[in-house]
Amino acid sequence: MFFPNHKSELNLKSRLKNYSDTKSKVGNKLGYVLLFLLLAFSGNPVFTENKFFLIIFGIVLIIILLISKIKINFLFKKSLFQYVFYFLVIFSLQFVVLGFVSFEGVVNFFFKIVVGAIIVYLLGYNFREKYLNLMYFLGVISIIGFLINVNGIKIPAIVEVNNNSSVILFGTLNVLFDSGPMRNSGMFWEPGAYSGYLLLIPIMYFSDLKELWNLHKRKCIVLLIALLTTLSTTGYIILFLILIYYLMVKSGKKFLVYLSLPFILSGMYKIFTQVDFLGEKIETQFESTNSSSNIGEDFSADRFGALAFDLYYINKHPLIGNGIHSKTRYEDHQYLVLDEDSGITSHGNGFSNFVASMGILSMALLFYLLYKRYPFSKLDSIFVILILILILQGEQFLNYPLFLALPFIMIPKKNEFKYIKNSSTPNVPQS
Repeated sequence: MFFPNHKSELNLKSRLKNYSDTKSKVGNKLGYVLLFLLLAFSGNPVFTENKFFLIIFGIVLIIILLISKIKINFLFKKSLFQYVFYFLVIFSLQFVVLGFVSFEGVVNFFFKIVVGAIIVYLLGYNFREKYLNLMYFLGVISIIGFLINVNGIKIPAIVEVNNNSSVILFGTLNVLFDSGPMRNSGMFWEPGAYSGYLLLIPIMYFSDLKELWNLHKRKCIVLLIALLTTLSTTGYIILFLILIYYLMVKSGKKFLVYLSLPFILSGMYKIFTQVDFLGEKIETQFESTNSSSNIGEDFSADRFGALAFDLYYINKHPLIGNGIHSKTRYEDHQYLVLDEDSGITSHGNGFSNFVASMGILSMALLFYLLYKRYPFSKLDSIFVILILILILQGEQFLNYPLFLALPFIMIPKKNEFKYIKNSSTPNVPQS
């Protein structure tokens, strides 16, 4: 078994035996520090400016684990080994077929997996609750910073990303264009990235959305405001889809929803076509894609253009991909390469880029593990995977540790979560 399977017929007692350490293995404060660092290495420009920062942090983290008294569960070690081994096989096949693999890039890729998986494991079943609390804290800061930014006050930056973005530790002040609307990037490199990390919250709480709202109403409102201030088209669409799915499938009020659905769709159409920044953005991206006369020779950096461009390379090596270095990833279009290691610096589609780089098999494996790992119904699991595909359309999330570690996140079933939260020790209840 590659990863523990929540959809298997194992009963509660057996699953809790497999996870004898379901609770966080680190203290509360240290847990939040580790989670913040995971988020920071997953897209805060202060931390991602130099790729060696992650490797150094990973080495320190591994050394601390080796000298500490924290016991690493055998099941986790086996799962991590199998996960890493799979990608090692992919890189080996790429070396044979493509004739080149960047050793430095491979090492960096594996450190992303190891760092993400270890931190997720150390937080155990407490991961999603700590993630909710930390994102709420960061959300409050981002909204305050956004309001300051809107009023024309510029906070001194730690890192200047470009002419339109300045970064402080807990936030990024971002303008889409010189004359464009002000947008909230949170602590990440771009507003769309912030919306993606915010949307992980309803994904992790997908079987408990009602409880999430009832128990954490204030946090949900703050996070919703933060999402709205990103002005992210993808974020808005996904939020709308989650709301419709919840009302139609999970709320038990299907009849009323079906009656109101035409009005809801009509309203959403007007919003996305008449609100300037949404309608104009979608229209511009479609036009730039359609204007490319020869897919595979022309490149448009937006998500639609990037998808059309990536199909050229997906067709070249559909199963194992074209590697993560620009020498093989953009082999036929070296004149477009702006950065030797990452290739085309502005690439708007994280889904197609990962498939073109690592192959259909890698993406299929990732979604298979999520389907088997998360304790949702089959229909909910399929919908969650579709939502993740949509999230990946906008940003390069799979270039960062958190998204690569998604299969390791432990999301409890309701009966498990209630037991774990109320118990002081991980003893298995008697049947």
